[in-house]
Amino acid sequence: MRTSSKWLALAAFSLSTLVIGLDATVLAVALPTLARALNATQSELQWFSTAFLLTVAGGMLPASVIADRAGRKKTLLAALVIFGGSALWSAYVTGPGQLIAARAIMGFAAALISVVTLGVIPVLFDSAERGKAIGVMMVATFLGLPIGPLLGGWILTNFWWGWIFLMNVPVAGLAFVLVLTLVPESRPDTPGPLDLIGLVLSIGGLTALCYGFVRAGSNGWADLEALTWIGSGVVTLVLVAGWEQHMAATGQAPLIAPSLFRLRGFTAGTLVPWIGQFALVGMLFILPMYGQAVRSEDAMGSGIRLLPLIAGFIVAAVLGDRLAKLLGPKAVATGGYLIMAVGVFLGARMTAVSSDLYVAVWLAIAGLGMGLGLVTAASVALRYVPADKANQASAVFQALQKTGGPLGAAVIGSALSQAYQQHLALPPDLPGGMTDTIKSGVFQGLAVADRVPLVRSAVRDAFDTGMATTLWICVGIAIAAALAALVLLPGRVDTADRTAPTSAPEMRHSRNPAPGV
Repeated sequence: MRTSSKWLALAAFSLSTLVIGLDATVLAVALPTLARALNATQSELQWFSTAFLLTVAGGMLPASVIADRAGRKKTLLAALVIFGGSALWSAYVTGPGQLIAARAIMGFAAALISVVTLGVIPVLFDSAERGKAIGVMMVATFLGLPIGPLLGGWILTNFWWGWIFLMNVPVAGLAFVLVLTLVPESRPDTPGPLDLIGLVLSIGGLTALCYGFVRAGSNGWADLEALTWIGSGVVTLVLVAGWEQHMAATGQAPLIAPSLFRLRGFTAGTLVPWIGQFALVGMLFILPMYGQAVRSEDAMGSGIRLLPLIAGFIVAAVLGDRLAKLLGPKAVATGGYLIMAVGVFLGARMTAVSSDLYVAVWLAIAGLGMGLGLVTAASVALRYVPADKANQASAVFQALQKTGGPLGAAVIGSALSQAYQQHLALPPDLPGGMTDTIKSGVFQGLAVADRVPLVRSAVRDAFDTGMATTLWICVGIAIAAALAALVLLPGRVDTADRTAPTSAPEMRHSRNPAPGV
C-alpha cells in the first residue's frame, strides 16, 4: 500500500474513533434534558450510560473474532452503519427503554470500531511508523472530550435535543465513505476454530467486572451487590486465563494466545497506560464539576476549560514518537508521567478564585505529560505485534483500558464524595432532610443553597477541599504510572521492523493478512 494512502486510511480510522469520543461525552451534558423529555428516572438515566459501557467492555473480544472472520474493512463498515443507525434511532425514541436499547447497540458498534481501528495499525504500519500512527489515533480519541460538551451545550441551547445524537450520523457517514474508498481488506486466510468457551467466559467476566465498577461508583464500595459483581468478574476472568492456557498447551486455537503476553513490550505497554488513565479520569471527573458548581459555568464553558488539556496532549502526540526514538520509551514515558504529576500538583492548589490563566497552564502541563506517557506506552504495546495477531492484541489492550474507566470513576468519585461530606460545615439548625440532601452531592447542595443562601459558601468550600483531595490522589497515581514505566518499559526501541514471529504452538492457526495490505 502506498505511503500516502495508508496515512489517508489512518485519517478514516481517526474519524471513526472520534465518533465514539463525541458520543461518550455529549451524553453527560444532555442527561438533565433527557430526564425531562423522556420522563426518565435517576436509575434510567444511569442506564443510558451503563448500557453503553457494558456492551463496549463485553464486546471487545467478540469484535476481534468477528474482524478475523469477516475482515477488518467489512467489520468496520458494518460497525459504522450500526453506530450511525443507532444514533438515528436514539434521536427519535419515545421512552427510556428504547434509548437504553439503542445505547447498548451503539456500545457494541463502538467495540467493533475500537478494536478494528487500533488493530489495523500493525497491518498497515511497520514498527518504525507505529508510534506516530498511534499518536494520531490517541489525538482523535481525546479530541472528543472537549468537542462533545461544546457541541452538546450549543445544541441543547439552540436546537432540539435529538440533534445531540443526530450529529453522530454525518460523522459516521463520512468515516464510512473514507474507509470504503481508502482502506484495503485484510484478515487471516482461513480462521481457526472458534474458542466458544473462552469467548462466553470473557464476555461474562468483562461485563460483570465493568458493571460492578459502575455500581460501586454510584452506590459506594460498601454496596454488597457491587462487590459481588466485581468478585464474580474477577473469578471468571481467572477461569478464562486458565482455559486459554489449557487450549494453548493442548495445541488448540485459544481466543487469546498466551504467547501474546510474551511479545516484547505488549504486557508493559498495556499495563502502564491502564495505571496512568486513572489520573486522567480523575481530572475529567473533577473539572466539569468545578466549572459548573464553583465557577457557575454552563456545559459549554466547562468544555472550553478542557481545551488546554487537549492542546498539551496533541503537542505530546506530535513529539512523543520522535522523543521515544531519541531517548527511549522508558525515559519518555517516565518523564511524561512525572510532568503530569507536576501539572496535577498545581491543580491540587487551585481554588475558586484561581485565574483562568492558572487553570489553563496546569491543564496544559498535565495534558503534555499525559500524552507523552500514554502515547509512548501504547506504541510499545503494539510495536512488535505481528499482523495476524493485531485484532487480538487490540482487543486485549482496549478491554483493559475500558474496564479502567469505570474503575477510575468509582475510586475517584468515592474519594471526592467522602472528602466533600467530611468537610461540610453546615449550620446546626438545618432540617435533617435538607442536611442529607446537601451531603448527597455538590449540585444537590447548591440546589438547597438557592433556597437557603447561607449554606452556599459551605458547600463550595467543602467541594474545593474534596477536589484538592481527589487531585492529590491523581498526583500519586501519576507518580505510580511513572514508576511502572521506569520498571517495565524497554530502554530503547529498534527502528527496524521486528514484529514477533508466530511460531508458538498456540499461534499455529493464525494466518497472514490478505495480499495488498
